[in-house]
Amino acid sequence: MPYRRHIHLIDCVPSIIHKIQQQYPSTPDESLSIECINAEKITLSPQALAGNKLFIIAGVGGETAVTIASAILEQNPALLNTAEATTDFIFSTNNQSFELRRYLRQAPFDCIAEDFVSENGQHHEHIHMQVSKSAAKTRQISLLGHDIWQPLTPEKRTYLNKQQQHYQRCWKLKGTQETSCAALGYLSILNSTTGGD
Repeated sequence: MPYRRHIHLIDCVPSIIHKIQQQYPSTPDESLSIECINAEKITLSPQALAGNKLFIIAGVGGETAVTIASAILEQNPALLNTAEATTDFIFSTNNQSFELRRYLRQAPFDCIAEDFVSENGQHHEHIHMQVSKSAAKTRQISLLGHDIWQPLTPEKRTYLNKQQQHYQRCWKLKGTQETSCAALGYLSILNSTTGGD
C-alpha cells in the first residue's frame, strides 16, 4: 500500500479554526483535517502510531509548547517504543524559548536542527527535535542556541536584546537560578563574537 500523507490542523480557538475551514473547505484526496480541539488531548490511532509523524507546535509560548509536547508523549507512550517509525517535533514559539529548551534537554528528544527566522518583523527560533528511542541522546540541545546566532545580524541582536531584558526582569522579580542563567547567558552571546553556550 503506498504511503499516504495526512495533515491535521488543530487549534483550541473556534474563531481561528472557522477561518481556516473557510479558506480550505476541502481537499480532493481528503488529506487535510481541520479541527477545534485541545492539542493536549491528541491520542493517536494504532495506524498513526505505526507511521512516521511530525508535530508542529507554533504560535504559542514556550511553556504552553512544553505542556502540549509532554501531554502528547504522556497520552501516547508508544511514541517512545515504536522502533520502526520516527516522531519529530518542530517548535516555533512566540516567547519563553529558554523554558522550552530546558524542557527539551530533560525530555526524551534528540536535536535535529535549529534555525532563526525573521519574517514581517517577527523573530522566532525554529527547533527541530526527534523523539529518542534510547536513554543516550545523540545530540543534546543547548539552553541558549548553538550556532544559530552567528553571524550576529541586526535582527538576531534585536531578538537577543529582548530575550536578555525579559529574563533580567524575571531575575529581579523571581531571583531563580534559571532566570539568572538565561539573563547572563543571553548577555554573554550579545557580548561575544562566537555565540551559543
